[in-house]
Amino acid sequence: MGKFRFLATFTVLSLLSFHSLSHADIDELLSRYSGENGKGYVQPLATGFGAGLNSGLYNSAEIKRFGLRFQLELRLTMMLYTDGQRTFEASTGGHFYPPAKVIAPTIIGDGGGAEVTGDGGTKYHFPGGLEVDALFLACPQVTVGSFFGTEGTIRFMALPLGEDVGTMRLWGVGARHSLSQYISTLPVDLAIGTFYQRFTLGDIIDANLLSVHMIGSKSLPLVTFYGGVGYESCTMHMGYTLDVGDLERQVEFDLEGKNRFRGTVGVGLRLLILNVNADLSFGRQTVVSVGIGPGI
Repeated sequence: MGKFRFLATFTVLSLLSFHSLSHADIDELLSRYSGENGKGYVQPLATGFGAGLNSGLYNSAEIKRFGLRFQLELRLTMMLYTDGQRTFEASTGGHFYPPAKVIAPTIIGDGGGAEVTGDGGTKYHFPGGLEVDALFLACPQVTVGSFFGTEGTIRFMALPLGEDVGTMRLWGVGARHSLSQYISTLPVDLAIGTFYQRFTLGDIIDANLLSVHMIGSKSLPLVTFYGGVGYESCTMHMGYTLDVGDLERQVEFDLEGKNRFRGTVGVGLRLLILNVNADLSFGRQTVVSVGIGPGI
């Protein structure tokens, strides 16, 4: 049961990233990683996951004071990992002597793992990573407006994964408000916005995300150039059952995405009622985001 629940957690996340995990990978992770080692091992997952969901929240700062706008969109994001996210400082545990620290792969790092030799030739093995270069996510969202220069966006997704795992749910809600309506002489459109999201996977993962941003854009007949700066956060609580021989141990820890500030540049195209946009954002985590869907 415990191994299945933990396997299901990472299988779902790996499906989102078009990667799959082997039973050997999970067994090694279960047998070695809990506590601080567990947090360090999966930290890039929390950072990339948070940065990805906090991307693609806008594609224009042009918001009419009153008017009809409807945009149905599928957002595709790709989080690009850096070399610094591929390793972490791990510590030996249990009765291994002498205690030691070693630079070991994270969940996205090298597949070879790391090993420490102790007294009497004993060895402590740290499992390898999945050798992942990028994490992919997909999410639908709807934007409607506008009322007094304000428009709103919602995200929602639910996927039942069986009673042993529960349901994977994502929902989010946000709003943007036009600043340009108060300053008519501006050469570009300006807006401010905020977005809150929550992601849960049964009782295994519970993540809360927040983004606050300022947006600027310039619209031409068929093309819109846009960009923004913002602050974001992602906190993730993770709990799973660790099988140790014939015993089961409940492991829980909290993770926090390391991305805080983000700058974004992008371009959008309007093709009749089809809108296509793409942007690149920079911070502790680099993210490429693409959106496509009908809108008026």
